[in-house]
Amino acid sequence: MNNPRRILQTLDHHLTAPAEITLFGRAALALGYPASPPAFATTGEGCFGWIEVRDEGSRLVVNYAGRNHHDEVKVKHSFAVKA
Repeated sequence: MNNPRRILQTLDHHLTAPAEITLFGRAALALGYPASPPAFATTGEGCFGWIEVRDEGSRLVVNYAGRNHHDEVKVKHSFAVKA
């Protein structure tokens, strides 16, 4: 199973306007390079990402947090785009 692809397809299914998304780490490599190792498409050590997309009418606000298996935030990023 390719987790980065599944996550982006799910997000794309729910968006009603174009959005810019910044990918980090293995997900970026898994989706950006056809010959990337299969391990890059898996979750690995039990980490997960939480993406919140909020539609404020004139803009979309996106908050991302990458957490480990103890629910500790390891990386976070926020941005907004005009709707």
